[in-house]
Amino acid sequence: MMQRSDAIIIGSGLSGLTAALELSEKEKSVIVLEKEKVIGGRTSSWDEDGMLVESGFHRHIGFYKELPRILKKAGISINQIVQWEEQVDVRVKGKKDTAVFGISPIFGPFEMVRGLIGNNHIVSMRDKLSLVPFFLKGFLEYKRNPDKLDQYSVKEFAEKHHVSENALHYLIIPLSAGVFFLPPERYSAKVFFGLFYPALPRFYRMRIGAYLGGMTELLANPIATRIEQNKGKVRTGTKVKRLIVESSQVTGCYFSKWGRNKSKSCYTSSRFSWC
Repeated sequence: MMQRSDAIIIGSGLSGLTAALELSEKEKSVIVLEKEKVIGGRTSSWDEDGMLVESGFHRHIGFYKELPRILKKAGISINQIVQWEEQVDVRVKGKKDTAVFGISPIFGPFEMVRGLIGNNHIVSMRDKLSLVPFFLKGFLEYKRNPDKLDQYSVKEFAEKHHVSENALHYLIIPLSAGVFFLPPERYSAKVFFGLFYPALPRFYRMRIGAYLGGMTELLANPIATRIEQNKGKVRTGTKVKRLIVESSQVTGCYFSKWGRNKSKSCYTSSRFSWC
């Protein structure tokens, strides 16, 4: 059975759903095709025989601009779905001391100042100052040549710029684990600085939020509902078998559940590219 749409979006991750929402808001007919049983891609969540499962751990960083804007279009306020954290308690295995650092210049300014000038019995001022070259060189390198940062893990880049052991264990490692859920030797410095660099003009809004439930429920479903309200379609359990190419242009696709669909445009959200 042939169906026609202005656009086909292959994949229902946040990028695919966002593309579909933006197009449907402009009164374009869209269809989202998802091979899995649930939508959300790498932010999906589902019930597996009575156990709630998340596809991954996620944090919401306070300086994000676009995600809150998209959620607002879907009728969701970010404050409804996130528990904000204005400070971080740091404990290191094998040590009894706890360091408390404020991370929110606006929403917790006093805690942030106390964290910067305090905790000196654990992280000395010299330890804190050892982070300055690490961040300065990292941001400058990211601006000039971000691929060069890909040659180093975060830990290697910290060692290259002589970050002290205390600063590494009490500041870099907790920041890495809290945001990326990985130790700093497991991923590149390009990824680390790539998250924070675009936010430098909005650093004052820095804080970290934990989602209050599964992300399919909190993020993907409201966006999909809005797409359908705009007369778009979201299909799960629908695997794209192959693309339809006419005159060197992708004009549609064959898929497992509904037949085939032709459109003016085709997007694949799994590779973030125009096909």
